Amino acid sequence: MSEVIMMNMVREGLVRQRTWSEDELSEARRLLEVCNAYEGLSLKLDVWMLRSRKGNEVNDFLYYEDGKLVGLLALDEYGARDKEFTGMVLPEYRRRGIFSKLLAVAKEEARARGIERLILICERFSRSGQAFVEACGAVYDFSEHKMVLADFKERGEYKERISLRKAGPHGDQFRSLYRGDEKEYPAKYGESARSVLPWETRGGGGGMSEPG
Repeated sequence: MSEVIMMNMVREGLVRQRTWSEDELSEARRLLEVCNAYEGLSLKLDVWMLRSRKGNEVNDFLYYEDGKLVGLLALDEYGARDKEFTGMVLPEYRRRGIFSKLLAVAKEEARARGIERLILICERFSRSGQAFVEACGAVYDFSEHKMVLADFKERGEYKERISLRKAGPHGDQFRSLYRGDEKEYPAKYGESARSVLPWETRGGGGGMSEPG
């Protein structure tokens, strides 16, 4: 009769994460919730992206103390030259250099893969994040803004104003009208610019909720 021995491996220190289990994702969500509640922030963590990691490269860097997830830095999967990242450290574990360690290994990974810039978005009201950005020498570039509709007013009963009919011999008139308006569309309704706070892998650094 064979005996099966189950070993519970306790994680400690810095971990280069390739794929995620559901338990690990739950740990990351709890970390995010605590950091947001502590400073009243709205940090985002793309759990779907983490769950979809294929494991062929390292995009996530974790830090554990006594088996507890206390710090996280996650690179996104978009773009070859620039990579955005999300980072956070539990409030009671800050100012111990944890995020600096996470950022250092992320820099190494970025250089090895030819990534030119690591880009972060630091919330304006995150005192710890702003302090870390300043300490690392990151240079402000752009801002992103969020709009909230505080007073929504109903416009009344909706009335269907679109009707469809079978095209007739004069359909070309409508196509010509569309083509004429199409030329003016970009000028009237241009795309909004995207804003980020950049950090180059050649020097400097940044963080979102950990000052040192």
